[in-house]
Amino acid sequence: MMSLLLFLYDLFVPVCHHRLAMNYRCQSAHKLVELNEAFHFIPSHAFRRAATAPLPWCHTVLDLAAAPGGFSQVAVELMQAQHSDGAPAPGLAPTVLAFDQRTIAPLPHVESFRGSILNHPFVTRSVQPILERRQRALRRPPTSRADPATAALTLSGVLHDSVSVVKGQRAFSVTYAQSQMVLSTLLLSGSLFLKWNTSYTPVAGDAAAAMPVFYVTKAMRSAHLKQLKEVLRFFFGQVQQHKPQSSREDSKEVYLVCSAFEWRRFSHYKTSREMHSKGGRHQARPRNLFSLAPTADDVSRSMQDSFVWHCLGCGQQRVGCSPCRVCFPC
Repeated sequence: MMSLLLFLYDLFVPVCHHRLAMNYRCQSAHKLVELNEAFHFIPSHAFRRAATAPLPWCHTVLDLAAAPGGFSQVAVELMQAQHSDGAPAPGLAPTVLAFDQRTIAPLPHVESFRGSILNHPFVTRSVQPILERRQRALRRPPTSRADPATAALTLSGVLHDSVSVVKGQRAFSVTYAQSQMVLSTLLLSGSLFLKWNTSYTPVAGDAAAAMPVFYVTKAMRSAHLKQLKEVLRFFFGQVQQHKPQSSREDSKEVYLVCSAFEWRRFSHYKTSREMHSKGGRHQARPRNLFSLAPTADDVSRSMQDSFVWHCLGCGQQRVGCSPCRVCFPC
């Protein structure tokens, strides 16, 4: 009976959302459809019409751990659905920049790259030429009356739906690996938002306003989830948790949907971190939210004193299950 219900769900949900332009490559694609139905991080044409204030168009999305490409497919469809007739939003045709260590078969409007999403310099170098071209296109003078909703957001959002299986996985828990990936992709996303959305000006003219980009990530219910939400709420004005209906009931996975990026806070954090890495004083350094030490439950008993983990707060390797002495000063 349960298998029949899941089959009917897979069959009718995409039709109900009127976006079945292609067959999705994986079940997780329906999760992104549901998440956007609930939180509208890529607003549809109907949602735009009902909004009380103009919304920026979504042109470009970064999809991390994208293979086989289900999230990328849905992101393209959602960006196309910003207009009732499916025409491209003003300025640029929709594009998804998809990264994974596995090969992603070609998809329309998707530029794919093969490599580790934990290698931030590689991701940054790969997207640079494409984002440079798109940024130049957005800065061109409009040929007609400017639309107040066509704010110049070169990178509109980041999707992260990774499976936390990494080298050395037997040494520590899947939930810890997933939590580390969330923090790592958040660091990468924030840096890219700052670099490529410099020309964005809020409609209200308030330079301190939150940047209307989104970050959607998969996390797992664990002892670390509270800290993940804490750091996300520090850098985003809105953080909402959701477990899609298509997710197995016994699965620990949840999705965190973040919007209203507090870019000034992130810029201050990034500057402070760079100064510290160059030898700046850190006597008054506050607790760093990106530093996530494993707990005794994360690591096998025989390795609790010798397990090596990477601290994302200071960028150094640490040993054992104790908090980083730099990022958690006494």
